[in-house]
Amino acid sequence: MDEFDPKVVEEDARAIAASLSLTSTSFKQEKEPDLDNKGDCLLTKEEGKVWSGKHTMEEKRLLALQQDSGIPYNTKKATAWGVRVWDEWAKTRNSYIMEQGVQRNELFLYVPELCYEITHDELNFWLCRFVLEVRRQDGSEYPPNSLRLLCCSILRHLRENCRRSDIDFFNKLKLDFAEFRNTLDDRMKQLQRLGIGLVRKQAQPYTEDDEEKLWQVVFHLRDAKSYSYAVYFYVCKVFSLCAAKDHHKLTVDQFKFGCDMISEYVEFTGRPSNPQDSLDKLKIVQTRQYADSLNPRCIVSLLRRYLNMIPPQGPFYRRPVPGTMQFSEQAIGVHTLERFSKEICEAAGISGHHTGHSGRVSSATTLYNRGFDEQSIKERTGPTGSLAKGYRRASLAQMKAMSDCLQPPNPLKMSACSPSSSSSSDDHSSSPDEGPSNIIIISEDGTDHPQEATTIFSRPEVTITEQDGVLKIEMPSRTSPLMPLTSHQTITKLKIVKGDIVLELNL
Repeated sequence: MDEFDPKVVEEDARAIAASLSLTSTSFKQEKEPDLDNKGDCLLTKEEGKVWSGKHTMEEKRLLALQQDSGIPYNTKKATAWGVRVWDEWAKTRNSYIMEQGVQRNELFLYVPELCYEITHDELNFWLCRFVLEVRRQDGSEYPPNSLRLLCCSILRHLRENCRRSDIDFFNKLKLDFAEFRNTLDDRMKQLQRLGIGLVRKQAQPYTEDDEEKLWQVVFHLRDAKSYSYAVYFYVCKVFSLCAAKDHHKLTVDQFKFGCDMISEYVEFTGRPSNPQDSLDKLKIVQTRQYADSLNPRCIVSLLRRYLNMIPPQGPFYRRPVPGTMQFSEQAIGVHTLERFSKEICEAAGISGHHTGHSGRVSSATTLYNRGFDEQSIKERTGPTGSLAKGYRRASLAQMKAMSDCLQPPNPLKMSACSPSSSSSSDDHSSSPDEGPSNIIIISEDGTDHPQEATTIFSRPEVTITEQDGVLKIEMPSRTSPLMPLTSHQTITKLKIVKGDIVLELNL
């Protein structure tokens, strides 16, 4: 038997692939470059044209597939931004020189294209002019950090797209670009002295008043569009999804409903945003949001109703049919999702800088103001910073409390907290014998005066649950009411007091 020869097999495979090709191509086969040899890493001038934009459509497609396979979306977007700014600046500068007919004594006259043929001296010369002259479209200065990011994008384009691995103008050992580094450093210091870029533009959180205004104006839930807005808002806030591309990748099977000893819940299973990360970074995040049976705006109930209106499989966001409570099978595009935050705020008249990140900021701010520890907030709003912190877990009671804090504003609690009812709650909650959960039933004439109210029971171990529209009050059999409820008493109103929160129900 002949010995196995991998080279022969590889040549046979290439021959078969060439015979099956429908179109004849003549790509020159070159040996794989030796990464240890700098000379092999540099392309010839003819090969450089392929990477500088002078290639056929078929070559373009193959090269794009090769390059895009391991590059994150945000990195590609930032690189394209830097190249676009360079091209616009170069076009404006070259047009001015051509129109004015200015003859300069400088070494270089026209700004070149960012391609393989550019030399070190040429790049160093024009980078110095670039950081001094580039402006935004409205004529304002770029902040110092943005200016540096532009240069980083240009470097990434030259090294990855143009295959110029010899260029590294941020390396202090590269003396060819020392003038550029000094110019950039001086320019960034000058912009900081002018006060440019000192205040960072960050996403602002939504206040409770903003959220209530959204429910009054936008989240009225009378059509499919309002459901889309409400679901998007609370997926941002409760499950800490920020980027529109992450929302666009959501599927229905990432949301599961369940019930445990605490209450009903919905559990969201996140997915890695960058599949190219290493295995230790591919952490699957599961977030559980518990239901609030006393809140008509409960997030669990909202998601359940929304999922019942869309197909049971596939994309999570479906295009709403205008003026109806129906959704089409067509998924909402990523650019439409990018405009959701702006549209929501404009419809409700909310000012400030609010983006998809505002939901996550609101979540962390709300939990921090309610006194939750940093570890619990990190576990709820984002990944922990170290492996040791990853072993800590919040208790079920803490998870339920965090879920309640992130619920929408409860209109029943807000309407019940009148001055008279709050003063009544202070009178009853001030007693040291009463626990954190006090239940008072007002009887007979139904007047809202403490002295005319009949306290049926007041115990901390009392549990209140709701099922199928029935409010159920449970207490241990060993606990007896403070006053017996006689048959001649007529109950007309139920008042539940918990701290400063008072809930009144007419019977």
